[in-house]
Amino acid sequence: MGAGASALPPTEQQQLAAQQLQLSEKAGVSTMNEDERMDFERKLQELYDAHGGNAIFQQPSERQQEIYQTLERETEKLRKLAIESSDFRKRRLSYSIHPQACEQLLNGHAVHKSRRPSLEFRSPPFVSPSPSNRSHNRSNRRLKVKPNDEDDNQTVEAEAALIEPPFDDSTLGTYSHHGIEPKYYGEGFSCKINQDRGCVVHPYVDSDRQSLFCVFDGHGERGEEVSEFVLESIVGKLELDPDLQTRPDKALVAAFLRTDDELAKSNIDSFFSGTTAVVVYRNGNELYTANAGDSRAIIARRDPETQLHAVHPLSIDQNPDTPGERERIEAAGGFVSDPPGEGLSARVWLDKNMTRVGLAMARSLGDNAVKKVGVIAEPEVRKYLLTAEDEFMVMASDGVWEFISSDDAVRAIALTLEATNSAKDACKNLIDLAIQRWKENEGDYRDDITAIVMRLRPYDT
Repeated sequence: MGAGASALPPTEQQQLAAQQLQLSEKAGVSTMNEDERMDFERKLQELYDAHGGNAIFQQPSERQQEIYQTLERETEKLRKLAIESSDFRKRRLSYSIHPQACEQLLNGHAVHKSRRPSLEFRSPPFVSPSPSNRSHNRSNRRLKVKPNDEDDNQTVEAEAALIEPPFDDSTLGTYSHHGIEPKYYGEGFSCKINQDRGCVVHPYVDSDRQSLFCVFDGHGERGEEVSEFVLESIVGKLELDPDLQTRPDKALVAAFLRTDDELAKSNIDSFFSGTTAVVVYRNGNELYTANAGDSRAIIARRDPETQLHAVHPLSIDQNPDTPGERERIEAAGGFVSDPPGEGLSARVWLDKNMTRVGLAMARSLGDNAVKKVGVIAEPEVRKYLLTAEDEFMVMASDGVWEFISSDDAVRAIALTLEATNSAKDACKNLIDLAIQRWKENEGDYRDDITAIVMRLRPYDT
């Protein structure tokens, strides 16, 4: 670890060299080219110096072990966030952050919350009665889209495990699929923890004319915990809010903001972790869509004369360079970098040198590191009145939309529906198409992918 090492006694020099070698091996230095290796060694030196440099050997052995374990964790963050051996993955990450800036920010983050016990986020999907409705004569039928960690050849369908699902296969399809990333030792790829979540609840608030549809795309070190927390919180808060029946827009905004506030106070560290949220509440023939981030909801409408489908957006992606979003962020003291290439994201930064944070969305729940510079949890709420021409709704995380346009998605789904009359098959085919596009464009990296396809029929008034 460079400067000053020769001033140490021989035994400590050996210990220092061994630590450097072990940390380098963990980060996969052997797979890096010369420039990447030099960059890594420089950043590793910065981390070492930030933890006291050679002075750590003056500490008691237990304290030295604590510091070394901290260095191991920070090296892993550095590997994930800043020194990927392939540039393509850095382009697609929700966060882009310099490791030294990460260290500085964490040092200023007063509350370091421990990771809560596992809640089996990767268990198979299930359906459960809505907790607040168990006292009613009839429970909501709730289908929860949850991933598992099976091999990459499997696509996980949200199946009804406990009670009858809210809709049959011809009407509703839901799939969630984990992402992949390059292995840092050897060849091939490894499966990521799926940080996406989603659910469908019907009947909702004990009404056959009401339903709730949600997709959440978690990101950051605790992304899967954040998206799970937000799902449970928003579904429950909306159900108990009397404003949902008279002022759905008000209830949706309140649910997002209260959830974000409670997340910040929870035992989940959401400083560098967050989630997008797109929620569609249906009451009769009215749809209310609340969106924070870049997950998306659309309607496919068939023209009665041409029989062709047109896309109607229920939400608008809230990217940092979107008009209105950029102005708010910059007014709050943040900085927005333009997309570095076609199809890539603008980012939010804490500093004008654009080294601190680099979040790829303008609104989200969590992400407390950038809350002070205009990244907000308040959703944009839109109302839509269903017509007889509206055939189906699609909701999906950014993993679907990265390489598939809304028009392409509608065409693919419409073809499957015409061939099989199955929303389940249509959703699976959409996921398969997204997987294919990721492979064609990015090789051995793919984001998590989650989608809901719901066929629509207006209620009689």
